[in-house]
Amino acid sequence: MAGGADPRLVGLEFRRGFALWLMPVGLVALYAVLRDQFSSPIAVWPEEVVSLRDTVTYLGPLFAGAAAWMATRDLRTGVDELLGTTPLPTAARRVTTWAGLAITAALTYAILVIPVLIVTAMRATWGGPEWWPLIVGLTAIVAHTAIGFAAGTWFPSRFIAPVIVLLLFLGQLYVGTVAGHDMTVLTIAPRLDDLFGERRYLSPIAETSRDVSYGIWPAVGMWQSLWFLGGTGVMLSLASMRPRPTLGPAIALAISLVVSLGGAEEVVRRTATDPFGSAFQRHAETHPAAAWEPTCAGDRIAVCVHPAYEGWLDELAGRTNRVLDPIAGRPGVPTTVIQNDPSPLIGLPSTPPPVGTIGLWLNTDIGWSMFYVAHWLETGPTTMREETTVTEEGAMAQSVISRWLLLQAGEPDLFGLANSDQTGADGTINGYVTRFDALDTAAQSRWFDVHLAGLLAGTLSLADLP
Repeated sequence: MAGGADPRLVGLEFRRGFALWLMPVGLVALYAVLRDQFSSPIAVWPEEVVSLRDTVTYLGPLFAGAAAWMATRDLRTGVDELLGTTPLPTAARRVTTWAGLAITAALTYAILVIPVLIVTAMRATWGGPEWWPLIVGLTAIVAHTAIGFAAGTWFPSRFIAPVIVLLLFLGQLYVGTVAGHDMTVLTIAPRLDDLFGERRYLSPIAETSRDVSYGIWPAVGMWQSLWFLGGTGVMLSLASMRPRPTLGPAIALAISLVVSLGGAEEVVRRTATDPFGSAFQRHAETHPAAAWEPTCAGDRIAVCVHPAYEGWLDELAGRTNRVLDPIAGRPGVPTTVIQNDPSPLIGLPSTPPPVGTIGLWLNTDIGWSMFYVAHWLETGPTTMREETTVTEEGAMAQSVISRWLLLQAGEPDLFGLANSDQTGADGTINGYVTRFDALDTAAQSRWFDVHLAGLLAGTLSLADLP
């Protein structure tokens, strides 16, 4: 086939290419992703697809190194000039060799992606797959192979493969996660560091929101894919132009440059140049989150979460009810605990929970969530008012009871509160907690009957504690 790559030769390159031996790497990545998924009772679509995309971090450079090695094969063995006398043009011959390896890389990515999507579909309780991160991952891994192949063609050294692996691995990490954050020695050249920092989404692994409320943000997957697809064409055109340029590869190079640079320009134009968290906060302020109806469970206290987190609901409800059981049903005590906007980003403005509810910050370690449920006793009842009446000792009394609520429920002491050196008139906070815990259940109940209103108002003194 004189005009292009022969599918039969592509199949031959696929079967005899040593990159085929890299396909088990996809199984290792599959095991790692599935192990991480099954370590949690929930599966959240945005998190899973971004995790799959991020496997390009190491799969891409590995296949780029394989492509560089394959590109040097004919030159190292001295048959490149001999093959140049065959009917198959040099450009078509090189594209054929690359295509066999690119298919291997794409199949490896598919081996990883397809099972994870199936498992996630079986376990997720809300939403559906986000496709663009997966497409970005596919186009990026193919672009890696093209970069490696072009490098091996122009620099046919036995050392080019490890060099290209290292450069691509460090390069995509630097551009996507480090540049512009004043974290590297390149900050001695601030303009260079800022230049890459403002273009972090030209890397396939740049920071991406994986939020159930706002989906994938920034939404530049299509333009990133064009950047990578165009870059693939550029690299293949350059590989085809050695040792001398011809008209066909030159035209392909020009077209590929237009596609690649057009995609890159859109990526840069559509993404903020300031810190990711600030840009996402502005986005959240101007774009409504996806609507959701909470899923609830619980006995005396109803616990409600976003349906994507339904897998945690039974445990949350049980532990929350144990924490609040000593005061549940009394005047002033909320009857509902509801999950706040489930954004993982610190600083995102959150609507205060309705009166009579506790806002739940849900963390993968539910112990932290229980701490904030009990901490409501110190913050919830009084800080909603414009003017607080909480005295210093009143705040300490609230702290004693909130810590005791965790203690009696068997919750872990995540902040090391038992060793707190905060003191009152009659000993440490922990001392007050210990004395309250030593009371029998009836005595504790009588104390709440008399003092709960003052505790919630923050007007108790430490002398009011047992």
